Amino acid sequence: MPASTSGEVEEQALDWFLRLGDDRAAADRTAFEHWLAADARHRAAYDDIVATWQAPALRAASAALRPPVHRPDRSRQPWAIAARIAAVLLVACLIWQAPRLLIAWQADYTTRAGEQERIALADGTQVTLNTGSAIAVEMTGGVRHVRLLAGEAFFDVAHDALHPFIVTGRQGEVRVTGTEFAVRLDEVGDRVMLREGHVAVREIGGPDEAMLEPGEAITALASGGLSPVTRADTDSALAWLGGRMEMRDAPLATAVAEIGRYRAAPVMLLRGAGRNVSGSFSLRDPDAALAALAGLSDLTIRRLPGGAVVLY
Repeated sequence: MPASTSGEVEEQALDWFLRLGDDRAAADRTAFEHWLAADARHRAAYDDIVATWQAPALRAASAALRPPVHRPDRSRQPWAIAARIAAVLLVACLIWQAPRLLIAWQADYTTRAGEQERIALADGTQVTLNTGSAIAVEMTGGVRHVRLLAGEAFFDVAHDALHPFIVTGRQGEVRVTGTEFAVRLDEVGDRVMLREGHVAVREIGGPDEAMLEPGEAITALASGGLSPVTRADTDSALAWLGGRMEMRDAPLATAVAEIGRYRAAPVMLLRGAGRNVSGSFSLRDPDAALAALAGLSDLTIRRLPGGAVVLY
């Protein structure tokens, strides 16, 4: 029998994941063990799917949907597992959205998923908010201070040598007098990237500080301290200002996660996360971008109730 292709192996792993569910029958379990033992790639593919399903947000959502023990368990049917995936993704979306309600109460300007907004501040500075972003602004008595509460923003700062422009995130602070730079918050930390001019970046509450030159980037790490200064492809990284996403030999998981930021409902990638992709994708239509990625990676798209999407 000819060996299965990597795509076929991943399809088989996904099929086993849907068949087994939480309550594994003995017959299914025996066949599953034979399938695992038949090829080393089988276990690797199955482990990848399980790891995706056990991501923190999805685990929390799954726990929230776990039925009481006295209810009959029909979760072994593939259709029931698919329905559970849809429900878990929906709850994961709600868990993700909850902190944003608190952020919205603090913010002066916000954008929803898929939105971008250009804001003119009182000093002439232009701020462009990317998808799912929020800022609070203080422009009084010579103070020029913006707090980035969520997401990503690009700053084109009006020059004023007497009054520095300060941007604070969760971990870091940026101080400039007039320049163009972007700040993005994520789980790793606050990433600062400079397109024009000079900026000073320091760790909030810490001793670390660094100066950036155009085309450089640095991250104020959530784990503490500043990362090393690195060169940045500003054209690709800031393509979102023109409504595009530029990927150059990037992991598929990275591309899918990036597009997912522009959708109100979540996206789940069940296989092929380590494949590399390249291309230019429109962020004006995230679903079309996902379809293009699926075509490049030989994946199937399943749209679930509530707008969630699964790629497998």
